[in-house]
Amino acid sequence: MALQSRADHSSTTGSGTFRPLDPVVLTNDPWSAFIALAPQSELAAPAANPPRALEGVTFAVKNNIHAAGLATRAGSPAIDAPVSATEAEIVRRLKHEGARCVGTLNMHELALGISSANAYFGSVLNPRAAGRMAGGSSGGSAAAVAAGLISFALSTDTGGSSRIPAAFCGVVGMRPTMGRYPTGGIIALSPTRDTPGVIARTVAQVALVDEVVTGERGPGAPEPADVRLGVPRSTHFQSLSPEVTAASERTLDELARRGIVLIDIDLEGALDTRAALTVVAWEAMRAILGFRGLDPHDTELTATELAELADFASEVSSPDVRALLTDFIHEPLTSDQYRAALDHRLAQRTSMEGAIARAGVDALVYPTVPITAPRTGTTFITVDGVEHPLFPLVIRNTDPGAFAGLPSLTVPIPLSKDALPIGLGLEASTGRDRELLAVAARIEGLLTSAEDCI
Repeated sequence: MALQSRADHSSTTGSGTFRPLDPVVLTNDPWSAFIALAPQSELAAPAANPPRALEGVTFAVKNNIHAAGLATRAGSPAIDAPVSATEAEIVRRLKHEGARCVGTLNMHELALGISSANAYFGSVLNPRAAGRMAGGSSGGSAAAVAAGLISFALSTDTGGSSRIPAAFCGVVGMRPTMGRYPTGGIIALSPTRDTPGVIARTVAQVALVDEVVTGERGPGAPEPADVRLGVPRSTHFQSLSPEVTAASERTLDELARRGIVLIDIDLEGALDTRAALTVVAWEAMRAILGFRGLDPHDTELTATELAELADFASEVSSPDVRALLTDFIHEPLTSDQYRAALDHRLAQRTSMEGAIARAGVDALVYPTVPITAPRTGTTFITVDGVEHPLFPLVIRNTDPGAFAGLPSLTVPIPLSKDALPIGLGLEASTGRDRELLAVAARIEGLLTSAEDCI
């Protein structure tokens, strides 16, 4: 794909800055980050005077987010979508402030995976590590930002789909409080869990995009001594690769040395994600039927509906996604199981927020992903002499808070240029997004200034 990245204008508010990008011309897209580029007519809007908050800043959208002039297929041939004449509300808000949508981004098919190994549009590769996966499901979003093709990207996040690829590619990824960003115009397989997210190179840039989307401004970065972080060692620090263990511990030591207060916090029981998968399985089946023009009731699936789902699954290109859907179809869940999973979700939110409140911390801190980006094609990985299936290991730290609907983000830990990227995850109670961004900005600044020490 011929791809030209236009230089961004410098856009600034009190929350962040996008510096101009050098024009980049590629004879192809070696990372398979993009699926399609926007038509020139979509890029030709004149600049406003005075400039708006995101005047001329380039971004692109994950292929499950509608943008005018682009086909939205959730990365799958099973969804036969025409070029969209409308766009998601979140895209409209960004364009209203001058941002330019330059294309649609590759992803794990139907957002049901963490590798972005898409058998139809091609596997997304990691610009920071040759031969390594970019992560998923928003792999194209993270890869395009990490490669410097765009200033920021829109992603979606169910159980880690913004933060996992951001961590693997060495950029910043945010999942907001569930329901805080508009979801109109987005293909959501799990409406209870799916939310748009933002991926950019710095916390300040993510904060600016967040401000444009929500209209909210938050406090400035707090002093280090005013930041209290909860460290869930008994859950989120288990079964880490040696590189992640070493980088995470050095980072926590450095933050403590710079004045941040670290408090061990117990989240036992928060990592049981069986109910989380139940919600996805139930809602995805009904979302797919909606794609096929059916209107399923909130009851058990009929034989006709199961047959329609099987037909849809047969059109899915990626073997892992097709197998997952086939499992959902062959073992359909009951409405009682679904309602119990929703109850578990509320209980998990209460439990996690209660633990945060009792400890008196601003946010949790943990390794975003227990491992660095695996080589492409990996399905199992060995950690501490134990072989783990890749998917549950990768989502282990990001999924619990996502299931509870908490805001979270990942910031890259500064490492040598030859090291594989590692992310530091931060997570707060619902509605504390702007405070979380302020804490993240302080941590990012401390880590950047201490780069030689870490």
